[in-house]
Amino acid sequence: MDADLIVGDLVHLLDHVAPARDDIAGYRAPDKTSGAYRLLADTLDADWDLPYEELTLPVLCLSGLQDRVFYDAADVQALAARLPDHRLIDIPEAGHMLAVECPTRV
Repeated sequence: MDADLIVGDLVHLLDHVAPARDDIAGYRAPDKTSGAYRLLADTLDADWDLPYEELTLPVLCLSGLQDRVFYDAADVQALAARLPDHRLIDIPEAGHMLAVECPTRV
């Protein structure tokens, strides 16, 4: 599945479906000025091809192998190859939300 399509679908959901759910007790549509909303909405326009080779700090790359949205082993390996000082850790039982799914491991 194409990550650009998924992100676009999520932004559509936030823009068009979520506001219609304001009648549900306790639910509030996301604030379109919030950092989390802007990150999701603007991610397709961002230039993610940064000079990773120039990083001078250690980088820990965590991958939830059950992530069906964004995990692609080839992409992880390609990014890791560009990082001068990195460590890869795969978490086989986790998906995309590592901090929620396995907080003691991260």
